[in-house]
Amino acid sequence: NVENAKEQFPPSPATSTTHEMDILERYIQIIFPAAKILKERIPSHDEGLSEKAASEQYRDTLTYFAASFQRFDRASLRRTLGRNLDFLVDAVIEDPAAMAIPRHLLSCNQSTSFEVSCILLKY
Repeated sequence: NVENAKEQFPPSPATSTTHEMDILERYIQIIFPAAKILKERIPSHDEGLSEKAASEQYRDTLTYFAASFQRFDRASLRRTLGRNLDFLVDAVIEDPAAMAIPRHLLSCNQSTSFEVSCILLKY
């Protein structure tokens, strides 16, 4: 039951400020271009990384990005990820490796998983 689940995970008393939300929105907007640059630069033969190791490092970067959201309260998740869901969906369509982000958010903990599921269902 959705209502019971909402009662189990009340919002955190420390809700982020508008300024913090603006910074987080910019963070979301720049991660994909930055990760793309990282992806293009990683397979350098000079560094001795294999293609597989480079791909894993890229996915790890996206997972770390997703992990930065797992301690957010309900309102903060909705205000950051909810408002930028089109951007995230476009990133996943453009690069299937970006699926690591929603995958991580759906499996990290109960409250984050519940909120991300709700956001995705509304989308």
